[in-house]
Amino acid sequence: MLGVKSYAYGGATIDNNVVQGYEKFNTIPVLGVRQQIGIYLNSSGVNKIDFANTLYILWTDGNDFIDKPTLTPSAIVTSLMNGVKDVLAIGAKHIIVFNSVPAQSVPASEGLAPPAVLSYLTSLFNNALIAGLGIIQQNNTQATLSIFDINLLVSKIVASKSSYFTNTTANCWNCVNATTIVKHCENPKQYVFLDLQHFTSRVGELIANAIRQFLFTSYEINSSAYLVRPT
Repeated sequence: MLGVKSYAYGGATIDNNVVQGYEKFNTIPVLGVRQQIGIYLNSSGVNKIDFANTLYILWTDGNDFIDKPTLTPSAIVTSLMNGVKDVLAIGAKHIIVFNSVPAQSVPASEGLAPPAVLSYLTSLFNNALIAGLGIIQQNNTQATLSIFDINLLVSKIVASKSSYFTNTTANCWNCVNATTIVKHCENPKQYVFLDLQHFTSRVGELIANAIRQFLFTSYEINSSAYLVRPT
């Protein structure tokens, strides 16, 4: 049985010192990923962690773009790499970092920029991630750093024409405010996007299955189609 702990906050950015994230329609500040890592370190006790059998997964980027559009993809990746270094500094041996989903496919991105521009910015982020993580890997051969290609997985899901999803582009719900939700569909499991930004539980299952395919119980990684090795 695998033990899973999540320190995530809705609306979080990578680092509050770079971009402050908010939830509840931008009314409540939340901890960034680096601050979440700090909570983990303070509550876990580094000397009690079995690093050989502990997998760290970092998945973030979208809220930084939304909350501070002037940030470049490379600047956001630099912030994310600092989070990776935070975990490595305590002795982490196995780290997976998610790349960016195709921004042009996310309902919340509609109207922010032309799809071609969003696709270009996503590519800049993902290429910078490969380069940045590659440098860190070269300097930390004691650890295994990998990128989970969520971009490829979501692109395949959105492009699929199967009966698995009846709608791969629109959102099932529209969150009007903190207490009001307008439902546009009866069965969220037939949709890719639950609301303007978040995936439905069925997509979550596909993501979990894809990760499970390239993880052994020892957390060693095989040659999954969604694995990107930083070089």
